[in-house]
Amino acid sequence: MNRRGFTLIELILSLSLVALVLLIALSSVRFAAGLWESGQKTADRGWIKRYFTTVFQAEVSSAFPYADSEGNIVFSGTPEKVVFVSAGFGEGLPWGGARLVEYGVEDGCLVVKERALPDVGEGSLARSTELSREVERVRLSYLGASGWEDSWTGAEKNGLPKAVRAAVFMKGAVKAFEFSVPVMLKSVHSGAE
Repeated sequence: MNRRGFTLIELILSLSLVALVLLIALSSVRFAAGLWESGQKTADRGWIKRYFTTVFQAEVSSAFPYADSEGNIVFSGTPEKVVFVSAGFGEGLPWGGARLVEYGVEDGCLVVKERALPDVGEGSLARSTELSREVERVRLSYLGASGWEDSWTGAEKNGLPKAVRAAVFMKGAVKAFEFSVPVMLKSVHSGAE
């Protein structure tokens, strides 16, 4: 007898085997993608911790008591954002010396903004850099003569805080990453804290 095709049972068995192989392959790809994403999040979190323990701490510790055109110290700190003049060198910027720096979380992303000095007006924004989407929020506080405070304005306090404390909350993390940074320079005005 001359057969020219498959029986229904052979066809069902071969399709079942192909479906099983595809299911195993797709499960492996999904598992590998999950591992990749988990590894990427871990790497991003490690990078953020290194950034805060190196670059951010160097920036804050080099905060400079820069006075604006009205003689007010340029420093503004809230629990969510800090703006100050840094005497440190900005990597990749076309100028050296002091610059206005702002750190905060905007639209679910940790952002640093830098402006050229002496112009600290709104139109002088030179660079805005998204650092990480793994940071959910930050909580900042400022050390004065009476202890830690939730906000600090250089014009009202007539100087810089003694230190800045930060708690960085990463997405999905149980505990915040916390640290304090001393501000090395103090105000040149008399009566500064």
